[in-house]
Amino acid sequence: MNFKNIIHYEKIDSTQKEAWKLYQKSYSEALIIADTQTAGIGTHGRSWVTGKGNIALSMLFTLEANISSLDNLTYKIAQIILEIFHNDYQIDLDIKLPNDLMINKRKVGGILVESKMQKNKVKALVIGIGLNILTYPQDSKINAISIYEATNKKIDKNGLINRICTNIKNELQERNLMK
Repeated sequence: MNFKNIIHYEKIDSTQKEAWKLYQKSYSEALIIADTQTAGIGTHGRSWVTGKGNIALSMLFTLEANISSLDNLTYKIAQIILEIFHNDYQIDLDIKLPNDLMINKRKVGGILVESKMQKNKVKALVIGIGLNILTYPQDSKINAISIYEATNKKIDKNGLINRICTNIKNELQERNLMK
């Protein structure tokens, strides 16, 4: 993975919150990965818990971009992840708009894209991704499942993280968002 800063935590409250803390400390780019996430951030302020063996990550990028350059970014990131699962693991996921990743109508992950604006320009972007690879939250409201339980396939977690991050950075470069 080609990031200026890669920070790994065994346990953290939220990779997304940590990314914003790093932005406040003038980090220009960082990848934050956690083995366990206790208070991850979902849409509408919902919490997302990530157990060991799953993926919890956030990518921080500083930018100087128009807001229109972020159009449909969450959807494009979901498509990138779907393509990787299909091509590398022969697993077909679905997108439940606006940001959920599903298999058999059950949630296996989500994407959260947040930005900081200043004078009508996007100054920072944080992309958070959570994927249930081995386990999943038992909260019945979520109707979640893990990739392993749904498919009985083992996933190379580090390889998957590398492919996702590389492909997302390529998408940001195609949109001329990378400094």
